[in-house]
Amino acid sequence: MNSLPQNRSFAAGMLETTTQLGHTVGATVAATAMALALPATIAVMSATDAQPYYRQGFQYAAAAVVWIIIMGSVVAIFRKATEKPLASAASPAPQPSGAGDG
Repeated sequence: MNSLPQNRSFAAGMLETTTQLGHTVGATVAATAMALALPATIAVMSATDAQPYYRQGFQYAAAAVVWIIIMGSVVAIFRKATEKPLASAASPAPQPSGAGDG
């Protein structure tokens, strides 16, 4: 955020918006994966009988989360590789000067 020359408020708002959107989509996908693994009669099963279904549902949900993380990482890697450096980053850094002794 500090490297932005202007419009930091817009960037901060977009960062928060995309973060919340990611959390919402991720939670929805994970809950859907879990729900699809459970049979319709899960409520009438005993805890021992239902345990394998819950375990498999959790595995599906965890796999969905991992795939979302991998896809986000791939996008971030390619985004970083295609960014062009800013003009100010290409200019040489100022060198320190002496104490003014002349």
